[in-house]
Amino acid sequence: MIPILDIKDLKPGQKMIEVRGDGNVNFYTFLMIHPENDRYVFLMNMLKTADRFYKEDIYKRFYTDYSEQDLIMIKRNHALKILEECDKALAELGE
Repeated sequence: MIPILDIKDLKPGQKMIEVRGDGNVNFYTFLMIHPENDRYVFLMNMLKTADRFYKEDIYKRFYTDYSEQDLIMIKRNHALKILEECDKALAELGE
């Protein structure tokens, strides 16, 4: 899984994922850099509609060249984080 560091490296039709803070993953296809404002890009979502994203958000949450193993690890890591938070909350309450 490779983070996107420069939108100029993206090619139309390139597949990418967005890793959200809630552990979910959204799938997109790169369409183009906004023709009038290069701070935005257009991505096609799974519903085949275009979404506009600010390029700084692309750098923070989007990745290319992902595998099935990467997708599983994202879910696993999020689940472990939730378990740690629950264990901490239980410890604070006293058992």
